[in-house]
Amino acid sequence: MGEAEYQVYRRRWAVLGSFCLVFFTAQLLWIEFATIPRTVAFAYGPFADQGLIALLTIEGPIVSTILSFPCGAVIDKWGWKKPVGVTAASLAVIGVLRAFAPDLVTLLISQILITTVGLFTFDAISKLTTQWFPFSEGATAQGIGTLSSFLGLMVPLFLSPVLVNVFGNPLLDPRGSLRDLSLAYGVFAVIVAIIFFAVAEEKPPKPPEPRVEEEEVPIRQGFSKILRVRQFQILSILFFGGFWVYLGLTTWIEMIVSSNAPALEKALEIYLAQAYPWLLPFIISQSQIQGGTVGALITLGGIIGCIILPSLSDKVNRRKPFIIVSVATVPPLVYLIGTTSGLVTAVAAFLLGFFLLACLPISFEIAMETREIGPKLAGLAVGGLYTFGNLGGSVGPLVVESLETSSIPYLMSQLYYWQCYIAMISQAWWLSMIPTAPLAFPGAFLTAIIATVIIGVIVFVASFLLKDTHAESQT
Repeated sequence: MGEAEYQVYRRRWAVLGSFCLVFFTAQLLWIEFATIPRTVAFAYGPFADQGLIALLTIEGPIVSTILSFPCGAVIDKWGWKKPVGVTAASLAVIGVLRAFAPDLVTLLISQILITTVGLFTFDAISKLTTQWFPFSEGATAQGIGTLSSFLGLMVPLFLSPVLVNVFGNPLLDPRGSLRDLSLAYGVFAVIVAIIFFAVAEEKPPKPPEPRVEEEEVPIRQGFSKILRVRQFQILSILFFGGFWVYLGLTTWIEMIVSSNAPALEKALEIYLAQAYPWLLPFIISQSQIQGGTVGALITLGGIIGCIILPSLSDKVNRRKPFIIVSVATVPPLVYLIGTTSGLVTAVAAFLLGFFLLACLPISFEIAMETREIGPKLAGLAVGGLYTFGNLGGSVGPLVVESLETSSIPYLMSQLYYWQCYIAMISQAWWLSMIPTAPLAFPGAFLTAIIATVIIGVIVFVASFLLKDTHAESQT
């Protein structure tokens, strides 16, 4: 009779799969424009606000910082399926409608809405795995959910630059090319929503195993408690700096890679832009593909790192050494990405993702294994760490942009761009309808990269202050 009260259902994997599709799509739509900022500027005219274009990506961590806790409270009250269902439906509707956004402000509003509804997926995965999976499979299920998130970040980094050249004519109809890209992603979101509503269930008829119900801790009381825990304070510094580095790089990766092109290649770009200004959009589209590939390599490295390093950490019963070694690689790898090109940049990008993003699940384990936090406050601690991380992810890209736009190479690129643009208009009146963004001149991001390296060093120093909680929790 006792065995009949619990049952592990085979369809749990289908339910998890439907959730992962929504998680993937939320990240896909959010990061859609990260590696094609100059195509967006190209589509919306010569006076497109670069700050608004940057906000298309930067708004994500800003909104997340404000709404992470409220979204978590909704999950606790209503379960995971209803909020994620709202996410799936909203992504389908917004994904299609924003293809016809008349201006950058409308596009930005759609991004904010996508980020807001997408926050439900971050908090829902723990609820889903608790209700559908036995404890022995919980980590695997959460790992699959995390991988779907990383895949959603990786795919558009290289796919968006390719598709904007496949759809429409980037020279004669840039707005149409961008519209078709968004419409393709929107149609995919519609298909995902249909699959989710057909497959997803809140919980099985019988739980997978007996669960110990812990007393619920009020959010204000619990957060006040974890803020006083030294281990949480150090982890918050690591998250703030880690998100700063990751989003600071990926938001501007296309421009960074373009500015670091070999001298001969950059000289050829400048010559062609001067002699044949109508080629400028094609030159920029190629640099976007290169930048998108480097950004995708960072996330691909993170996916593989999240599979390997946490598993090794479990096997050797240690956490702190893996964090220290991982963050020790950040400063030199950031410097290489920001100052080199070609194969060196690609390898550095992969390794940065491998070590930096793998710190995420290990850090969550440290939080849960800290005695003052424990399983009871682990969810709240994770929400708090995401809040501090998103705060760093908001500040990092803005600092990078500020240091880039104040550099002498950037000012030179602006002057050169307008010279090429005037040359285009002088050749034919219709070329005035296809303005594009300036080329990235060498050295434009040097100061920003040095500042990011300094952040990496601070994170490395802070990692030594952590306690090796896994060993501590065993005693």
